[in-house]
Amino acid sequence: MALWLTRFGSLEARGLVHTVWNGGKRKTRSRAEREWACSECRKAGAVEPWRRRCLSGVAGRSGIDGYWFSPREESTRESRVASGSHDDGRHVEMRASPRTDIDALAGEDFADSLDDGGLTGTDTILDESSNEASPENDQESLWERFEQSSEDAFVHRRTDSVSDQDVELDDTQAKQGHAVSVASCNAELLQIDYKSLLSKAINTRDMDLVARCLLAAERADDTVFIASISQETFSEVLSILEPANNIDMLVTTHVELSPHMEKLFGLAPMQKVAWEYAQLFDRIVKLRRTAGIALTFEDFNTLLRSARDIGHKGLAIRAWYALLAAGHLPTVQSWNYYMGTALFDRVHGRTSGHKMRIIPFNLQARKAGNLSPEYASYRVGKYGVQHVISRTFNQMLQDGVDANEESYRIVMTAAAREGEIGIVKTILRKVWGVDVDAIMEGATNGEALVPKQIPANSDKYPTDQLLFTIAHAFSINNNIPAALRLVDFVARHYNLTIFQDTWAQLFEWTFVLANPRSGGSKVNRQGQLPLQSPLDVWNTITGEPYCVKPTMGMYSRLIQNLHKRNLTPLMMEKMEEGLQLHLEHIAKCRKLWRYLKRKVNMLQRRGMQPDLAASINRLRQEHDHAELLRKRNRFWLKRWVRLLLATMRTRSSHDTSGAFALRHIPSFLWRFESWAPSTVRYDTVGGIIEIKLRSEEQIAAFQQNLVAMAVKQQALLKTAPKLVGEAWMRSIQPRATRRMRRRVRGDVARGESAVPRGQSKESGEVVERTEVVPGERGGNEAVRWELGRAIV
Repeated sequence: MALWLTRFGSLEARGLVHTVWNGGKRKTRSRAEREWACSECRKAGAVEPWRRRCLSGVAGRSGIDGYWFSPREESTRESRVASGSHDDGRHVEMRASPRTDIDALAGEDFADSLDDGGLTGTDTILDESSNEASPENDQESLWERFEQSSEDAFVHRRTDSVSDQDVELDDTQAKQGHAVSVASCNAELLQIDYKSLLSKAINTRDMDLVARCLLAAERADDTVFIASISQETFSEVLSILEPANNIDMLVTTHVELSPHMEKLFGLAPMQKVAWEYAQLFDRIVKLRRTAGIALTFEDFNTLLRSARDIGHKGLAIRAWYALLAAGHLPTVQSWNYYMGTALFDRVHGRTSGHKMRIIPFNLQARKAGNLSPEYASYRVGKYGVQHVISRTFNQMLQDGVDANEESYRIVMTAAAREGEIGIVKTILRKVWGVDVDAIMEGATNGEALVPKQIPANSDKYPTDQLLFTIAHAFSINNNIPAALRLVDFVARHYNLTIFQDTWAQLFEWTFVLANPRSGGSKVNRQGQLPLQSPLDVWNTITGEPYCVKPTMGMYSRLIQNLHKRNLTPLMMEKMEEGLQLHLEHIAKCRKLWRYLKRKVNMLQRRGMQPDLAASINRLRQEHDHAELLRKRNRFWLKRWVRLLLATMRTRSSHDTSGAFALRHIPSFLWRFESWAPSTVRYDTVGGIIEIKLRSEEQIAAFQQNLVAMAVKQQALLKTAPKLVGEAWMRSIQPRATRRMRRRVRGDVARGESAVPRGQSKESGEVVERTEVVPGERGGNEAVRWELGRAIV
């Protein structure tokens, strides 16, 4: 019953459920009951008296006009859930929040003034008429009023009404419950001689030591030292702290990880990483402003670029207001960073994926007034991504700033994500002379196929990023053939190199479009490619003249496609190639660990001075990322083996001689023993074959070795802790499996002490021991492994 009440948010729907549940008898509520409100809501003044319809015991309140949460509460609640907060948003004051987000309210006056604006100095290539929409009901009208002019605030140029309080880079949402580890950092890491170490940290470009020096000065309230830092030095500090220099590898890896894999590996969500990084910038900028020193134009550009890289639009809009209030005139690069933030807002989180694909199902979900988290970054129509960026682009041209190649790429991407492929074609034709229709029709006219001759030193000269934009724009619009042909055409005529990320983008969307969708209507089959398309594209990009080296992600998608086609022999061949790539990565991971271990041991002999300990931060970051990739690859290898065994259900009927099932498969499983299940079963013509690859004792010994190795790694890394990002890569924490828990519980129940494999009980020397302690939830056993002792 509670699930039904949660699902049906309006008061009328709850009344209908109550009627059905009670056999048609409806209870008449008195006016006092209808206007009742809980004490916390009455104290907070969260709803008007005529709206007070709180229900005790139900997660949430009835809200406004059928909303389970009011629009402003729902926005706060979604942001908290997306960032990993445990707060369910039930008790939030409905008061006007400061303008710290693109979705904040803005005045109608300057919204009307921007409606009359158009492109100046060039032809109009953006059509905004399709973005206007009128509300169909009261709920949509209320949501329109809540979000009205939100993106107009994105291009707000009025600086006379902006005060110091408005431009203060405070993070309101971070104060509402986002846990930031930097704010509660270990005080021991800040007990350093920051005055002498800051210059060394800048010379070595050590991000963690730079942050420790500045926060140590903040902890000591040394505003004199902060004010003594020159403008050039502080600008260098912000550039060292940029996300592109520190978490770029982590962001790239998160894109290929599913939510299940993130939870399995113990990774912090990308949304949490973005908030922590924004909070770090917030504290450092406030520290500088408290010392009475204003930020330079380069500092504001660094903040805008950082907000774009981490997908944090709130940080970008506050930095933009501060830039305008300081009297700076934005350059084309500033505008690009600003528009790019609207384009990449929250796209690195777990809710991003293939939701931007232009199909009716996705478009309908992206038009809803109150978007679900997985579609929140891809709103279409009014106040959508294209609407925001097109108006910002027009405002940039009105201010006399000429667009460059990156500006056009941003506009192309925004238009493509809303299905406006005509705008993409228009930009390609007017800016670079690439006639998409003529190329796709196979025109023989030489003039129609020759692009514009642009000087190599021009800011509009194409780059390899344009190739990625073209691949992305046409792929999400279900046109892989056009994407392949245009990428090749532009690369040949402008002598550009097609990098691996562009090929990976093309192959990923080929795999997506080749997967058969459910439903028999033609709408569900829009852009559907033949099932053999991924293999055709694979053979094209890996052969001459491209000779692309595939990544593990590309191997994973190809093997999944071969599984759907039941091509078992070819699947085995590609698994062998993927295994060799994984083994190469294992060798790299072990090499990094040896270097890191040697460095830490050397620093321990020298006393672990902070300036010396900081020299291993970059090496540790590379090792942590390599370890994460190793675990991801291991996860994929296990999945491949299971997919291979699944194909034997169909393959067995064609294997009349039995040679494939009796000879090739067992030999293959022996090579994949480390990634195969303990007991393997698959079908043959005569029945079922079962192979037991390892015993329970071997499994226990292997898992204990893994835990012992993780304990050693954890102990070694504790000698050189990090201030920023220590909790982002929690995969280094050792964790016991369910089999190990059961084994230890059985030993303890029999009165035995669990001893590591190979350790004699009679020797009296127990390096590790186990204890059973009550767990935190439900009385289960909580598992924690530490150096010298394992607590189960």
